[in-house]
Amino acid sequence: MEQNSEELFRKQLLALVKMAKKQGMCVTKEQVGEAFPDMDLDEGKLALIYDYLKNSKITVGEEADLDNLLTKEDKDYLKQYLDEIKELPVYTETEIEEICRRAFQGEKEAKEKLFLYMLPKVVEISKLYAGQGMFLEDLIGEGNVVLTMGMEMLAIEQGPKEIEGALVKSIMEAMEEAIMGEAKVMEKDEQVIKRINSIALAAKELAEELCREITVKELAEETDFTEEEIAEAMELTGNKIDFIQKAEDENGI
Repeated sequence: MEQNSEELFRKQLLALVKMAKKQGMCVTKEQVGEAFPDMDLDEGKLALIYDYLKNSKITVGEEADLDNLLTKEDKDYLKQYLDEIKELPVYTETEIEEICRRAFQGEKEAKEKLFLYMLPKVVEISKLYAGQGMFLEDLIGEGNVVLTMGMEMLAIEQGPKEIEGALVKSIMEAMEEAIMGEAKVMEKDEQVIKRINSIALAAKELAEELCREITVKELAEETDFTEEEIAEAMELTGNKIDFIQKAEDENGI
């Protein structure tokens, strides 16, 4: 694909993933085809799309099995949390409309009722993002924080009828941002681990060549790593990279 086509493909793929999240981490085959209206999807391209969706834990043609997406910690926390909120009052649609109207006007009691009404919805929304690198407890925590803040921002919404939808949208966006942030942290951690392993391998090879332990300065001079990078790797591993002298040993030479 040309660059413009690749960019369009990427945007359409991300839009498909976003749709899947709203549908409980699943899409239909028809939705996959409709997501790329300007492209001729041959078997090769479809295979790439399906592989990407599979790696993102998105199922095609069937509902995702939530039980397989949740860790034991998730299941234990979910059971405990649902037990804690199971006694919350249940309102009719008419009652919710009235609560939203009064909450929009700033009534404290209505805001409290709206907050409690939304708590189970936070749980349901969190399930849409299960298996994407964050514990359900953390996702629910993110959602509840946004919900708490949202109670103080009701007056800026268009009106009482839009309140629930606006809160749901804010909660979903917060969870997505949290997942993206966690992914960036994990990616950074993986890069750090990879650099430490590369430094350790380079140290081993140089030490074997010199038939002795080496210094940080020597390793930096013989590789593309800086002394700062090597020192950081040593610090992160508690000076446990073999074949490299500890700082105090170097100073004593």
